[in-house]
Amino acid sequence: MDQAVINRVLACPTLPSLPAVAVRVLELTADDRVNLQDLGTTIQHDQALSAKILRTVNSSYYGLRERCTTIHKAILLLGMRPVRALALGFSLVAAVDENDDGFDYVAYWRRGLYTAVAAKAFADAVDDIDPEEAFLGGLLQDIGMVALHEGLGAEYGALCARAVGRHAELTRLELERFDVQHTEVGALLAESWKLPDELTMQIRYHERPTAAPSEYAGLVRSVALGNAVHDALTDEDPTPALRTLYARGKQWFRLTPSEVDAILLEVGKSAKELSRLFHLTIGPGCDPAFVLQQAERQLIDLVRDEPRSSYAGEQLVRHADHVGAHDPLTGAFGADGFDRAVRAAFATAKAGQTTLSVAQIAIDAVPLVAERFGTVARDELVIGLVAILHKHFEPMGGVVCRLSPGSLCIVLPDTSQPTALAALANLRAELPGAFRRWLPSLALDEEPPTVSIGLTSVDERTRGSFQTPAEFVIASVNALKEARTAGGNAIQIYDPPRRAA
Repeated sequence: MDQAVINRVLACPTLPSLPAVAVRVLELTADDRVNLQDLGTTIQHDQALSAKILRTVNSSYYGLRERCTTIHKAILLLGMRPVRALALGFSLVAAVDENDDGFDYVAYWRRGLYTAVAAKAFADAVDDIDPEEAFLGGLLQDIGMVALHEGLGAEYGALCARAVGRHAELTRLELERFDVQHTEVGALLAESWKLPDELTMQIRYHERPTAAPSEYAGLVRSVALGNAVHDALTDEDPTPALRTLYARGKQWFRLTPSEVDAILLEVGKSAKELSRLFHLTIGPGCDPAFVLQQAERQLIDLVRDEPRSSYAGEQLVRHADHVGAHDPLTGAFGADGFDRAVRAAFATAKAGQTTLSVAQIAIDAVPLVAERFGTVARDELVIGLVAILHKHFEPMGGVVCRLSPGSLCIVLPDTSQPTALAALANLRAELPGAFRRWLPSLALDEEPPTVSIGLTSVDERTRGSFQTPAEFVIASVNALKEARTAGGNAIQIYDPPRRAA
């Protein structure tokens, strides 16, 4: 780290500085026993800030049932932390003086606001993460960029131009040219403002979330996921960012792809509203629904074009992957690859080292789909379903296989029955809309195709029921038969016979 560069930047007289009301709010809320009356009175002394907060509190973003007319009432209805976050948020936005000096403030605030809204939504979805701190962390994450631009001027502007909005590339170029990064400069600026550690750590680690201290990991990861949401909504090709979102959402917060999609859809609407309330210019809005459809189309094309699957868990792929193991239509593993994957995973599950789930999936009435829409449409339906299966089960290390024209299978290593069942339920909830998109000829009053699913697992309860992989697979097939016999459009779980007492 080049201390001379840091000193030069931090000594710059035009660096952003905190308004007095923000300093006082920080002082008051540093004590958990803060007098809420004092906090409200402090904010109300700044009439412009008070008006902004009340306008935001009364917006559809918060959805209050009764109108707030005073800051004291806002604190009563929302609580201290949301009002504190708004007071600091408006103050910190005002601290950044947007001069016509070549810095791309539109892109800066777009990334900050998208990330802030998304980080709050991710924090809301899990326990033990303060959503308001996550919002502020997302809004402030790149304050070091403003500081570097103020301190280094055109030198830093040229670096930003070379990075063209790619933040991983920007941090690399910063280190290469100046031996500092905007994350560290931003954290030092936050410390000079006496911001709490919860905010400083988000600024310092948002580009490398896995390095954050454990007590701040949830906050930092919320912001990192928010960054991926921003990328998905602004990148020309959203697919890589979405795949990162699905994988990290599952790994970090146990969120399903459907839950991630719901957050993405909400961010587009909320960010537009908050940009107006915060008086921030973030450029033309995007349509998150269109982004998801575009990514889905690209994923389907990828499935069709890649003869060898790149999605499944690496360990099972090594067992299943060999010449001729893949289905030529979808790129999923075929029957031979399925057999190899099941045998490899069954061995460790049977030994009690892990668990294993297998789901057999059949598109109900495949012949009718072909008859109604043609074989090309039927193939599109299967290819699309494989893409959706990858989307849902790739983060779980699942291996997707196609065993017959209308039958697919997922091998889920290290996955218990409840976890597999929850993921399959989310899958079924998403399929009707997806099937409608892939069958544009489907009339609005027609029901889209459905799927039947048979699920079986090797876990503590069922481990003694299966002696061989073949027995295990047969159980999953029988569960699928029961789902279809019951009329289809259902999930049937294999229930092992109870042993005599």
